[in-house]
Amino acid sequence: MGDVGDSGVDGLGKAGAERFLLKSAGHLQKGIDYAVKQLNSRKISDERKMRWIRSLTRQIEALVKVVEALNNIGSNAGSLDLATYLSSIEEKVQVPAQEARTMGRVVLEFRDVVRQASLSEGGVGSVGRRRTCRSW
Repeated sequence: MGDVGDSGVDGLGKAGAERFLLKSAGHLQKGIDYAVKQLNSRKISDERKMRWIRSLTRQIEALVKVVEALNNIGSNAGSLDLATYLSSIEEKVQVPAQEARTMGRVVLEFRDVVRQASLSEGGVGSVGRRRTCRSW
């Protein structure tokens, strides 16, 4: 994405940028919901669940950045209550104790991203910069 200024995203104008960002947020939410379903499935192996939770973490980081971009252009349409949405996602992710041992660092990073984004909803730019456990 380009610079977000008075003309919006890459010269789309505010209305075009807002439509683009809202559509992006909607697609990210669908992807997040699908990833949560995969994580809670009993048919998925631990290795695949690790991939899904990593994907979920990246999608949440992307959603936070999209919401930040919406705030930067002064959009009030579709004002997402990010903290509520993220806490509902965190509640839906059920990691049994046995899986938590094998996926410990990844689960902790997911919860860290959700917590950090929920606490700093106004200034969420630091969420994507924190990558302490990422060795994948």
